[in-house]
Order: sequence, then structure tokens, then C-alpha cells
Amino acid sequence: MMSDPHYNSVIPEHVPANLVHDYNVYDYQDQDPFLAAHALMKKGLPDIFWSRHNGGHWIVTGAEGILQTDRDNDHFSTKRMFVPEQLNPETPFFLPNQTDLPEHTVEKSVIVPLFAPNRIQLLAKDIREIANELIDPILERGECEFISDFSSKLPVIIFLSLVDLPRDDREKLISIAHRVLDPKNEQVRMAGLADLVGYLTPIIDDRAANPRDDVISKIVHDGIHDKQLTRDTIVKLSCTVLMGGLDTVTASLTYLARHLAMSPKDRQRLVDEPGMIPRAIEEVLRRYPVSNLARQFTRDMDYRGVNVRKDDRIVWSAAMSNLDERKFPDALHVDFDRKRQQSASFGQGIHFCPGATLARTELRIFAEVWLSRVPDFHIKPDAQIRYRDGHTITLDCLPLAIGKE
Repeated sequence: MMSDPHYNSVIPEHVPANLVHDYNVYDYQDQDPFLAAHALMKKGLPDIFWSRHNGGHWIVTGAEGILQTDRDNDHFSTKRMFVPEQLNPETPFFLPNQTDLPEHTVEKSVIVPLFAPNRIQLLAKDIREIANELIDPILERGECEFISDFSSKLPVIIFLSLVDLPRDDREKLISIAHRVLDPKNEQVRMAGLADLVGYLTPIIDDRAANPRDDVISKIVHDGIHDKQLTRDTIVKLSCTVLMGGLDTVTASLTYLARHLAMSPKDRQRLVDEPGMIPRAIEEVLRRYPVSNLARQFTRDMDYRGVNVRKDDRIVWSAAMSNLDERKFPDALHVDFDRKRQQSASFGQGIHFCPGATLARTELRIFAEVWLSRVPDFHIKPDAQIRYRDGHTITLDCLPLAIGKE
């Protein structure tokens, strides 16, 4: 189990002893976090309880409670959205993710048009070409480490094209992203944020002087309702956009590949019925959601029968919504024919991810191209696969071999 330097043995006076259950939302290495989240809900614990990990905070479980927490923007603030507290920058950094209404809507209006479906559709040809380009050497070798050879490349290359940055910066930016998303060490995280700002600042200066047809230029020059953005806001919005393309789609691609590698029946169905691929993607996204999220109570209140205090933190994993048997019966089973219901994979309400269309497009094209060229593949029998600690639930490696097992 991961050691937690921020374990807080002091239980606040307003927290009943029977609601204390120590569960570390960032401890992945020695367990499957999805199975752990599912098992936690099966224990019959209250829908909200207190954990002493990561400085001490509430955890909410179940689709209904998580939906309420994600959509109630009056009682829950995103300004201090990380636990432990030391991981939060001095002022909100990731705009608009760390701003509340009405500023959130105004800031998000800058980002949403940059990922409109018509813009993403124009990228489909490039996504398909890059997918084929990455598969060529994999077929020649007959094997791959899927993350380093494919899933960490495709979405990042596409995203770098959106912001008109060189492909050669991919490894540098992935390293920065891993440090920014590290929940264990605030010094590492803050140094990662500084490196992110340091990387983007000269690029923003260049786009200000020499605008291009890219996302960062539009943030710099378009402003909000024809009002120029401050430099601080431009930097923070650009950091949010860049971080959004570096980690989560990589994780989702990896889980899709792992499921297909482990499920010959599902894999063959998609080979035979490629029209099922969009439904399959939604089901895999439901079964393997990658985000852990947090909010801060804006006032003292009764929340789901529990007295909470202003500034208390409340945390949840999207898995605790998507694997809730009350909403998704037989939740651990991947069923491409499952009745469609909204999951928490891309957030809900005003916090719905603006990059969802891009992510779904990349996942769909990956499945179409990969299965047309690699209809049979499996995980290497001697593979040692672990989960990587962090705010994004992902694997550290996925060694695949081409052909039937």
C-alpha cells in the first residue's frame, strides 16, 4: 500500500466516529482501483464517510450522490479542488476548472468552441493517418508496449497539432503532466506547474506577436466577448487546455486496448460489426473511468443526512458512480448492449469535459484502424502490470503480442 505522508489522525469534532473509514483514493499500486471502488460500495457503507487520508476529507459514493455533488454549484466549490490542501496552488490555476459560477461559464466559453464537433471532424483524417503510422512498426515487430508505442503518442500528437507545437516536445510534456498530477509530493507537483508555465510562456508571447491558426492563438487573441484576456488568464487557460490533452485519453485508449486484448469475443464482435464501436467505447469508458475529483463545501449544511462544515473537502472517484449497481446492474461486466445511461466519465453539468468529442473520436478511430489491421492480439503472459498513482487512474504499461494467445 502507498504510504500517505498526509494521513491526518485527528478527526474533526463534527465527524461522527461511525462515519470514519480510511480509504485512500490515490492508492492504486497494490490493488485494482475499479474493483476496490466497487467492493467499497458493496460493503454497505454510508453514501458519505470520512477518510483520514490526504489531509482528511469526506468521500461520497454512488451515482446519485456524485451526480448531486457534481451538479450543485451553489453548495460545492471547485476553487480548492485537490486533496491534500498542499496540492492546491496559492490561487486557482486550472481555469475554468477551478472557478465557480458565474466566472466558470465566462471562461469556459473561450474553450468550448475550440473543440466543437465540426472542428474535431476536420481532424479525423489526421487521426487515422497517425494511427496507421504508429501501427506499422508494431506489426513489423509483432509486439508492442501499448502505452509507449501507441496510447501516449496518438492523442498527444493530435493535441500538439491543435496547439501547433512540435511533436518532439511530447516526452517533455508527458513528464510535466505526470508531475503535475502526482498526489504524493507537493514539491514535485508545484515544480511541474512551474515547468508547465515556463514551457508555455514563450509560446504565448510568440502567438501574441505572430498569431497562427491554432488553439493557443485563439485564446490569446479572441478574448471573451471581444474583451482581451489578462495575461494571467491566458496562461492559465492555455495550461488547462494543454494538460487536458496529455493524460486522460492516453489512459482511456489503454483500457480499451486491454479489454479487447482480454476479451476475444468482444474483439471479434467489433471486427464483424464495426458499427458497434461507438457503443463499445461508451461501455468501456463507463467501466474504466479515469478521474478522481474533489470539491469544497461552501457553507455548513446537512448533506445526505450528515452535518458538514464550510471548507470541508469531499472527494469521489468516477468509478464510484459508474460501478454503482443501483444504476448499472452487473456493473463490472462490460456489455456492449447495455442500456445507455449517462456515466460520470466526462463529468456532469457545467463541469462536462469540453474535450469529450475529441476523446471519443480518437477512441473510435483507434478501434476502427487497429481492429482492421490487428484483429487478434493478447497481453503477454509474463506481463507485470501495475496501476500508476495519481489523479488519473491509469496503468504503468501494457505489453501486447500480435496473434492469438
